[in-house]
Amino acid sequence: MSIADEEQIIKRRLQIDGEGVGDDRRINLLLRTFMRWCNENTANMQNQLSQQMALSEFSILKSEISEQMIDSELKNYKKVSDNIAEKIERVKCEIDESKKHLITAQEIRRNKLEYSSLARLIKEQPDRKEIIEKHEQLKAELIKQNEEFQKINRTLENRRKDFACFMMLANELLKDADFPDSQPSDAETIVDEDEIDEVENMIIE
Repeated sequence: MSIADEEQIIKRRLQIDGEGVGDDRRINLLLRTFMRWCNENTANMQNQLSQQMALSEFSILKSEISEQMIDSELKNYKKVSDNIAEKIERVKCEIDESKKHLITAQEIRRNKLEYSSLARLIKEQPDRKEIIEKHEQLKAELIKQNEEFQKINRTLENRRKDFACFMMLANELLKDADFPDSQPSDAETIVDEDEIDEVENMIIE
């Protein structure tokens, strides 16, 4: 007897026995009824044997139907499991895509904030054209003031020279002048430098 035949016999016995618990072992009961029918070939024993065979066939049919139902349910469960796995993968892809969109949105928001800050900073700063115009005005004013300062310095220097010449000439005239009563001293003829500065300031003003 091959292994496949033994497996088929075991399968049939399990199908006939049902759950195989307690006294409900139908194959053993069928064998005992068959042995009794062989010893007592009566109508009653034949009916019992027929009933046991019918119950065994019903048990086999029930087991086959249950097996078919289980196989069908397993197929359904597999389909449901495959659908769930497919949905899970799709949701994972959507989550990954949402993460990418979130990262992109965060970068866009950060760039917008930086742009707004930079725009506000630029707006607070004066216009470049205005700065250049103001710089040119200040430069022109500085040049003008420098020219006026140089002009004043030249005028002052000329007046100092003229005044110095005037004082020298005055001293010479005082020395050459004839005063019979009194001769001016050197201290009187020499003009104080403070007086010269005071006269210069008066000239400048």
